[in-house]
Amino acid sequence: MTIRRLTIASPAALSLLLGGCVTANFKEPVGKFTTAMATANASIGTYFTEMNGFERQAYLKRVLYHPNTQVAVVGLDGKQTGLLPVFSPASIKARLDAISLLTAYGERLAALAGADAPARFEAGSKVLGQNLVNLSATFQKLTTDKTPDPTADKYVTPIATIVGVFGKMVLEQKRDAALKEAVNQGAPAVEAVLGQLDVDLQKVVDPLIETGVLQQLSDATNYYNNNLTSLNFEQRQAVLDQIDILAAKYQAAVVAQPSEAVDGIRDAHAALVKYANSSHKPQDLNALIEAIDTFNNRLEPVVNAIAKLRSEK
Repeated sequence: MTIRRLTIASPAALSLLLGGCVTANFKEPVGKFTTAMATANASIGTYFTEMNGFERQAYLKRVLYHPNTQVAVVGLDGKQTGLLPVFSPASIKARLDAISLLTAYGERLAALAGADAPARFEAGSKVLGQNLVNLSATFQKLTTDKTPDPTADKYVTPIATIVGVFGKMVLEQKRDAALKEAVNQGAPAVEAVLGQLDVDLQKVVDPLIETGVLQQLSDATNYYNNNLTSLNFEQRQAVLDQIDILAAKYQAAVVAQPSEAVDGIRDAHAALVKYANSSHKPQDLNALIEAIDTFNNRLEPVVNAIAKLRSEK
């Protein structure tokens, strides 16, 4: 996966913009924001999705290097093993839809701040899919499933708030009032969603992947050392090759920090809110463009590390 770089207009060029030109050129930061959010969504989604595979691989490798261990969906401690997903496909999709909602919300907040006519804003706003409108209900359902989502309940209220504010943006054609509500009510809800995504990644997903890969590496090295004299050359080579792959994979797991993508979304949204509250001068637009470009650049090491993590099989 690669991040498309977009050229930023120079401050000197931006300083020549007049008020009307600012509105005309406002599509540049909106486009940058959309591109960066799509990259963040893909990166975070890959991490959530791959996590279940990592846990399964770690469990099966542990069984491989411990011949007396039987394969089971529930371990001797009564807890589910890596054969079962930590987050179900429905839970992962709901989180990706939450990021999509933040993208749509951010675009509408930006358009509301830069639009010169409520009608133009309304025409560009009726694009929110029904799956996002029902997202709060989706998270509510995930809390009562047979295997409950461990943190789904934390998303219910802020998601409902964002959807509600978004709807008022579209329907109420009162630009200043809608902008004020978007900032005062929507911004805290966005922060709540981002905060919970951060918690999921840092306290649930990231430790599981790092410890899972480290456990695989530990099991492989212990197996090699304990069976060194009984393995022939080809067998030793096979185990050493696996150790090499696992060592590289662990290094990639340490470097890949998807919470950095969440922090980037947080900063980009803060820049949109700041612009919405500004006087919309050329320098305000310039600051927004620079903030979103920084967001895009912050994603690059995350994307590269995750790609490496996936490539080490």
